[in-house]
Amino acid sequence: MPWPFQGQRRLPFGCCASGGARVTSCLLNTAELEHLSAKLKENVRSPDSRLSGGVREATCADLRYTKFTIDGFQGQKHAVFVPDSLTLTEPILRQICTALDKEVPSLLLRGMGSVTHCSKMSTPQLRKSPGFKPLLSEAKGSLPSGESMRDNDKRLVDIVNRVLEKKIASAVGLLGCAAARTNVWTLTLPQVTSLELFLQQSIEAGDVDVFRMAVAHMQDKAYMESKFSKHLFKELYDNSQEMSPEGVSYFEPILLQSDLWDPSVNDMHSEFAEHGMDHWSFDTIDQQIVTGHPLTLWPWPHANLFLLFYHEENIRGAIQPEADWQFQTTKRLDHDSIPFV
Repeated sequence: MPWPFQGQRRLPFGCCASGGARVTSCLLNTAELEHLSAKLKENVRSPDSRLSGGVREATCADLRYTKFTIDGFQGQKHAVFVPDSLTLTEPILRQICTALDKEVPSLLLRGMGSVTHCSKMSTPQLRKSPGFKPLLSEAKGSLPSGESMRDNDKRLVDIVNRVLEKKIASAVGLLGCAAARTNVWTLTLPQVTSLELFLQQSIEAGDVDVFRMAVAHMQDKAYMESKFSKHLFKELYDNSQEMSPEGVSYFEPILLQSDLWDPSVNDMHSEFAEHGMDHWSFDTIDQQIVTGHPLTLWPWPHANLFLLFYHEENIRGAIQPEADWQFQTTKRLDHDSIPFV
């Protein structure tokens, strides 16, 4: 779906475990990387520059801004608050970029599919597929000489997963390099995918640096049901000010505590309390077992820019509208509540 910059591309990372052909097609060589870079430079414009949303166009005076850091996470971050009753237009989005001293992105890349843990990407169906045989043979080749295993042996499956993780991470790293070369941003909606997980590996390894934008409704039902999340959003909003280039430049970042992402503090999810981010058994966000996991309680925390829509409190005679902290969306991780895509 195009948007008021030049366009949006959705990549099926996280779905790649459903078929061997997708795995091998993700592994790019240098020539393919150059070809991808050229493709990303192609602009795709929307015939209508408006985003779906409210009945009145937003102005910079309607937007609020907070600069912040999260304890234990890299870099300064920007939060832009937008009333969900307003419509964003291309000029306003360009003004946001100007205020942040960023060029307008040439494209947005968005992952689609599952949130399977990076170390568990293969499936029985995938391991049986013809396209997966070369990788399976490579994994078997790492076994001690003379040792053989069945394809479903746990030890062999672990080796296969490690090999597959490295290959996908390498491919996503190359994708990130192409994005960085062409001023492409990543777009993360409330439901995180494997694209974000693998890309973060490359970023933390120092192999790539891509500008990442997260878009969500601040009063999403999933967020408002968590005391950690609600407190963090209130702290961000209470420290916000009217957005302007001058305000962004002189804004002293506030520090958010990272209790939400600390398994020794946040015990809402049993797997997270035991393993942190090193393991989870779910592969989609809509499974019951995911409830309470940090992946569902906050927009992607590694993003650089957070575009947060919010519902205003309707108080007659109020000088400045405030966020309605009693409001929440009807569904958890509700894409439909975001007047953006």
